[in-house]
Amino acid sequence: MSGSGWVGSGLTRQSMIEQSLSTTTTTTTTITTTTATATATATTLVRKSRLESHPSW
Repeated sequence: MSGSGWVGSGLTRQSMIEQSLSTTTTTTTTITTTTATATATATTLVRKSRLESHPSW
């Protein structure tokens, strides 16, 4: 690819950067949410298995 300025203008480049940053933020949020859900699920499963293996009569 030659340096022919395929992006076009500085404005287009700026909007591409903003879109990229927006996508990164969304991805980070999704990862955080997924991690939190996974942690909560794991905690619940561990509690459940402990209750099943040591039932409080």
